[in-house]
Amino acid sequence: MSIAGYFCYLRRKQQNKPNYSIENYIYNFPIMTSNVFGALVVGRSVNANFEIVSPTNFLCTIQDNTNISHIVVFLTGVEAFPAGYGGSIYMRWANIGNTDPAWHYLGAITNDKPSAMFKVGNLYDKEPTHSNIFSQQNIFTLSHNCCQIGIQVEPENEINQRTTSEGVKPSMEGEMTEFCRKMLSNFFNYCQSFITTVPNSNGFGQSSEVIPAKCLEQWYNKFDSRMKANPKFWKDLN
Repeated sequence: MSIAGYFCYLRRKQQNKPNYSIENYIYNFPIMTSNVFGALVVGRSVNANFEIVSPTNFLCTIQDNTNISHIVVFLTGVEAFPAGYGGSIYMRWANIGNTDPAWHYLGAITNDKPSAMFKVGNLYDKEPTHSNIFSQQNIFTLSHNCCQIGIQVEPENEINQRTTSEGVKPSMEGEMTEFCRKMLSNFFNYCQSFITTVPNSNGFGQSSEVIPAKCLEQWYNKFDSRMKANPKFWKDLN
């Protein structure tokens, strides 16, 4: 094959390369096993073996459903959601004899929140409340010691209207970190307006910047009052 012929071959190969994006899954038929999503049972290896069971539905089977306390679900970074879309996350345990699998709704991930951790250890004894989420013919048969995670790609406005199953506790670590950062930043900015400069007591050396003790109490009372009026007000702080 000549060099010109070889480059023509490469050009045709590139033009015929399939599109593996989530957007392609939504509007066309699925092409291959997806590695767009990953799941991690805390204490185990990452599982990125999500099967595409419909253009918007993805399922992952987890072997050995014993001693599962927390689960992390995330975007691997291979592909983002289409604009305005996210992934609703469901979970179910094997239930022998159940021909209509029901699911626990855990929460969701989006491009702005590409990962989420859930405390699911106490879901095993809870009654699942979501059925007909995934096509029945596409539900994999589970052995008695397995569980399954399902992700449904749908518009974010639909996701925001859904409530999590009883017993699900999303991890608060990220929110607590954000709260502490914003609270301390608010405290620092407040105190800056009270800074005064005083000379060194012996008249030598650099002067010192101090704040009066009363400003600490004033800030606390103000912050506490706002918290009582609106416990989420801190989310709007810079």
